[in-house]
Amino acid sequence: MRVSAFNAHGWGAVSPVTYIVASAAPGLMLAPTTAISSAVNVRVAWVAADANSDPLDAYEVLIATKAGTFVAELTDCDGSTAGPLSNN
Repeated sequence: MRVSAFNAHGWGAVSPVTYIVASAAPGLMLAPTTAISSAVNVRVAWVAADANSDPLDAYEVLIATKAGTFVAELTDCDGSTAGPLSNN
């Protein structure tokens, strides 16, 4: 974007260029997919959300409980390893 001002003497000099990037919260995620990868491991995969012009910094994986609520499972699925992020 560039701007300039106008008065009775005409148009003034044009400003330097500046860029505006509109940003919003990430878009709705599609449902993740799962696959049994061993006797004790499940592989969870998903398609990246639409970042809406701002880089995505993290994902939060919530696991369903017997009570029907969802909680973050921070012992085995805390996002500290590159596996879940590099295979999403």
